[in-house]
Amino acid sequence: MDHHGPGLDGLDAIRRIRSLRSTAVIDTIALTVPRLSRDRDRNLDVGADACEVKPFVLLRDVRGGLPV
Repeated sequence: MDHHGPGLDGLDAIRRIRSLRSTAVIDTIALTVPRLSRDRDRNLDVGADACEVKPFVLLRDVRGGLPV
């Protein structure tokens, strides 16, 4: 989930995913850039399971159980 996506940003997308019973259990990983550390808290506050700083190592994080 890219925090600054075109059209629908990541925060709104996560809110929508969490609002529906059928999608609320989907794991979401938010992506942000190092200089915007406040984005991490904002993503976690709306329901992201984890927030990674770009560049990131996805395989490491998925194997580790999505550490926050």
